[in-house]
Amino acid sequence: MKPELLETSRAALVDELVTRSFGYPAGKRFFEDFPIWASSSVSRLALLDGGKLISHVGIRTCEMITARGTEPVAIIGAVATDEPYRGRGFSTFLLQEALRRIDASGCTWTLLWGSEHEFYGRQGFHLEGTQWRFLISDLSIPVSGLQSTPPTEGLHERIWSDLLSRKSGIRFRSSDRDWVFSHRSVRWLSFAEPFSYVAYERGMDLKHIVHESGGDPVGIQKLLYYLYLECPIAQIIGTESELSRIGFKINDGYREHLCLARPRVKGTPWNPEFWVSGLSAG
Repeated sequence: MKPELLETSRAALVDELVTRSFGYPAGKRFFEDFPIWASSSVSRLALLDGGKLISHVGIRTCEMITARGTEPVAIIGAVATDEPYRGRGFSTFLLQEALRRIDASGCTWTLLWGSEHEFYGRQGFHLEGTQWRFLISDLSIPVSGLQSTPPTEGLHERIWSDLLSRKSGIRFRSSDRDWVFSHRSVRWLSFAEPFSYVAYERGMDLKHIVHESGGDPVGIQKLLYYLYLECPIAQIIGTESELSRIGFKINDGYREHLCLARPRVKGTPWNPEFWVSGLSAG
């Protein structure tokens, strides 16, 4: 078998394969959580057997914002092999082909998220980076002064404009708008005055977790308190600087690795400026 590029018109095959392989519950779909892999902005390396998709690796190339500008990086996602075909090295074969193409493109790092650390470690991936995790209940929020009206629900243009202007993390481009707005498992809450917003949950991976926030820190606190009243076990993840700005005390939080990462040039040290928000993670 030779790897082939799967056209966007056949992306539904990826949704079917990954939904089945990842054990999504009935009525839920992979593309609901990760619509980026349905978009035309990614490449899909596939192995097919008689027209049936049996193994897949997705590639997204993007830009990481740093103090010196941007740096080209790649994100691997939607890695899956149909159960009857497992154990034959198909995922390894596609992953190695994906990395060959990524290295040739000049991307300095390849990032991914997954629990199979040993499998990815054999291809040069290691745990890198730092993110912080807190229970929302760790934040001291004064009840006085909270808005008497509930926040606005849904992603809107003012939030999108703020995402486009972010100074860290994976750069959002205007062409990303369609897939960002098409998330069905992310809940957006915002206040107009002071302008503030959070994004809550993203399918199975970010259950009960706030993974995006922006705007006025006091407004964010109020949004978090609103979520806490709904779900006392709700959490938030982010960078040390952003969570400190909101009011969390770092000593109360849990520090964890950001992702699995592989440099194009072996031995290249991880850049501590690198950040990937939950919405950008593959």
